[in-house]
Amino acid sequence: MNFLHNFFESGTGNKYLYDAITNKIFQVSDIFYSHRCVIFDALEDKLNLFKLYENPLYEKITEEYIKLENSFKQGDISVNTIESVDYPFAVDDIIKGLGDSLRHLSLCVTQDCNLRCDYCTYSGHYLYSRKHSKKSMAYDIAVKAIDFYCAHSTKCDKSIVSFYGGEPLIEFEKIKKLVSYCQNIFGGKEQLYLISSNGTLLNDEFMNWFIENPDVQISITLSGPEDCHDRYRHTSGGSGSHRLIMDFITSITKRNPEAYHSRVNFLCNYLNLSDVYDIMRFHETEKILQGKTPVFISRIKDSDHDGFVSALRNKRADKGRTFSDKAVYDELVEMFCDEKGNGNPILKRLFDHSLFPIHQRQMHPVGEKAYFTGICAPFLQRLFVNTDGQFNLCEKAGDYCDYGDVHNGFNIAKIKKFLFDYKNANEEKCASCWAVRFCPLCFIDVFTSDVIDTGRRDRLCNNVKKSLTLNLSLYCGMMEKSPSGLDYLDNYTFDF
Repeated sequence: MNFLHNFFESGTGNKYLYDAITNKIFQVSDIFYSHRCVIFDALEDKLNLFKLYENPLYEKITEEYIKLENSFKQGDISVNTIESVDYPFAVDDIIKGLGDSLRHLSLCVTQDCNLRCDYCTYSGHYLYSRKHSKKSMAYDIAVKAIDFYCAHSTKCDKSIVSFYGGEPLIEFEKIKKLVSYCQNIFGGKEQLYLISSNGTLLNDEFMNWFIENPDVQISITLSGPEDCHDRYRHTSGGSGSHRLIMDFITSITKRNPEAYHSRVNFLCNYLNLSDVYDIMRFHETEKILQGKTPVFISRIKDSDHDGFVSALRNKRADKGRTFSDKAVYDELVEMFCDEKGNGNPILKRLFDHSLFPIHQRQMHPVGEKAYFTGICAPFLQRLFVNTDGQFNLCEKAGDYCDYGDVHNGFNIAKIKKFLFDYKNANEEKCASCWAVRFCPLCFIDVFTSDVIDTGRRDRLCNNVKKSLTLNLSLYCGMMEKSPSGLDYLDNYTFDF
């Protein structure tokens, strides 16, 4: 018999079984946990139990087997029924939607940036990302992209355009013209314009324009207090960026507090888990940040690089601030599980994204077909256009996979091949993986330089299973402490 399950322990040492086919979690005894292989083998042939006949715990092991057998007969635990893994959409619907249902246009208006953050994905250290350059998107290319988006989003009630870099506000004058152009051609549709910024070019001119355009939102990376933030986010000469951001926040709250509270969002990155302590204290003590929890708190990407993340950590250790990741994680989890810590907005943001899919999982048998869970509706959810006008999935995909351009439209044949190749490369592996119903891996985790890279996928897959095991452990630990403590996740929605 072939099962898809994962055994794990909560922080208190209690043992659990997660069954991927039924999507259910069961607490099991220490005896069951210690003899799980033989007990499961006995479902196929009870003679396997007699291997333990001389074991002094034989009777108790047999009792555990009977419990498992009953759960199996009742359908709470199941053999692997998955025969295929497919997209949660029909490929033909995606192709059809390219003509009239594009929801979001993302324009890379520049590859230039006025900062040289240590961990930047464009620093040259990451293997599959471009490097900083002086390239910028020509105005006529941007207009063609907008025209294309407008013509291919007629079934969408809302128009969303985001500006990406580099640092997009290097091209602020161009952005102003492009937003004005969009406002003229999108007509009566609801409109939203998003800017992702390092926060260093938010001068009075920008502030005036931002206040006057209520359909514009900005996301600023603010990674804790000044020493923590500037340690990694600085110019090539080493000058920090924290004070510039705080000056803007102070100014806009005085000028227009409503614009600040409703349309300024924050992102936060950290290198070591120990940095989270600094971030928590910063948001607790800065009155101006009350109610402005970062929409995302993410760890610096520690894969697909040349080893520089380890060098950054060693640099941090030289300053006497190194901690065991496990020790810090365990302490943060203990704080989060505590009633007081559970209300801390930083801890909630840190853990909620991990707990949400487990809490809201559908507990029914998956049947013969499972679905890829980490992918988007490609191009429909977001069409990314690089500085040359080439189409791609999103800003994370780099410039190596172009699926059309603003001059010729979508390359339908290439898109179909890409979807076929992805499914063909992953279906068999995913069908036999216990993490299949939670896996966050997406298209860009499999493609390298426009071709399938199963070695890279396998490395990331192993990391996902380790991370998911930690999340399951945290979830069960929370439920042990308070069965209703995660009820707020019943109707949980992400802010951004």
